[in-house]
Amino acid sequence: MGAASERIAANLRRIRAIRGLTTYQLSERLAAIGHTLRPTGITYIEAGTRRVDVDDLVALAAVLNCSPNRLIMPDGLAACAAGDVKLAGSITAHPLDAWAWAIGERPLLTRGGTRATGVDAAVFAIENQPHHHVMQS
Repeated sequence: MGAASERIAANLRRIRAIRGLTTYQLSERLAAIGHTLRPTGITYIEAGTRRVDVDDLVALAAVLNCSPNRLIMPDGLAACAAGDVKLAGSITAHPLDAWAWAIGERPLLTRGGTRATGVDAAVFAIENQPHHHVMQS
């Protein structure tokens, strides 16, 4: 399992507990929207022994009333105190920079201070926050 999968497991476990849901209740909520994920599947995800596919991620976020990013990204201030977050492979970033990238505010700023090449901040924001730019027109 990669770093993102580990975060999804921890965040799912934490958010489900905050919502006061058992794995069975969460499975029932998923079934109500037409997405099948058994309680044992949820347990395996939380234990880090089952990967989450994109359809699972979106369905879980919808029934937990959070964004998919909330399941994928590091958990708030605790993550900032812990230092850099591993995103993929050798790519690491400060948690605040990782969140800014994930929500489309600015290109990824890695710990080495490099940004993705070929895309400036304005183009990045237009491409990754189209809802803001459509509303401004």
